[in-house]
Amino acid sequence: MSNALSKQVPAEDLWLSTGGGLPPESLNFLILSKEPDYAINSSFKIASAAQTVIGLAGLSAAFFHQLQTGVKQIVSVDARHAVLEFRSEASFVATWNEFRKQYGSPGAAGMFGIFEEAVSFEMNANADPTLSIASLCLLFNCLTESGLILTDSIQAMIFLAAIPDSWDGLAMTVLAQYNAQDLTVNAIAPTIMDEYSCRVAKKNSESSLAARLSGVKCYGDHNP
Repeated sequence: MSNALSKQVPAEDLWLSTGGGLPPESLNFLILSKEPDYAINSSFKIASAAQTVIGLAGLSAAFFHQLQTGVKQIVSVDARHAVLEFRSEASFVATWNEFRKQYGSPGAAGMFGIFEEAVSFEMNANADPTLSIASLCLLFNCLTESGLILTDSIQAMIFLAAIPDSWDGLAMTVLAQYNAQDLTVNAIAPTIMDEYSCRVAKKNSESSLAARLSGVKCYGDHNP
């Protein structure tokens, strides 16, 4: 795959790994440098990482702006400029503050759009939930900054509702362990991460066992 074709693959993978929480069509409005890794002389893909992170941050802001106003925007990131800005957390805080300054707080319709995104969020059973957790927290933060404050227990319940259906009984197991007033995102997030890790480990173990059994079968069927 050429650099020109692969330049957006990391961004696409991260954006789509939220499990349906973010619309795939938004990626059509993201423009990244075609050959980012020529932007800096390094054996690491620093430029790719920089333009991907900054590009997705901008695309997220543009998506929220669309929810507020219905207006779609194009996000374009130059890899060299991204590397220069990709220096510290402070630069990202400043970038986010600039977005807030430009777009302001959403009205009632915008707040409802963000709220609807949160309550209908679904995690991908086959993807690391880290980004999904971060995406949901971002939605909650946007609502809080707009004046709509969800209690910790409600946020946690929205998280539990976003758990994949195939993760049998996890939500009920978590709810059985906490009183409603003690239910928080920070309390249940590690459980969600552990569940994913256990399922990945089990899947890998089953694949390894299947491979060994397949080898035994082939050996047994071998004619001397």
